[in-house]
Amino acid sequence: MTLVIDLSPELEKKLQEAAERRQLPPVEYARAVIEDCLKSEPEAEPFWKTATPEEWEREFRAWADSHDGLPVLSDEALTRESIYGHRA
Repeated sequence: MTLVIDLSPELEKKLQEAAERRQLPPVEYARAVIEDCLKSEPEAEPFWKTATPEEWEREFRAWADSHDGLPVLSDEALTRESIYGHRA
């Protein structure tokens, strides 16, 4: 991936100086810094492990609301006989 970042002159100078101290081209030093930051970043806990009951409810309602426009089933469609037919 190619990434273009606009740096202020001061930040560019700091990057250049830090890269020179490590005897690396600025691009390689910037890549190493980004890699180090991403390695040390803690993995985010999955939602199901950390969510409160209120967060679960809010997310469920948002999910349910995102399904507007689905057909509403009739009472007949939800009867045991309708679902299981002759096995009821």
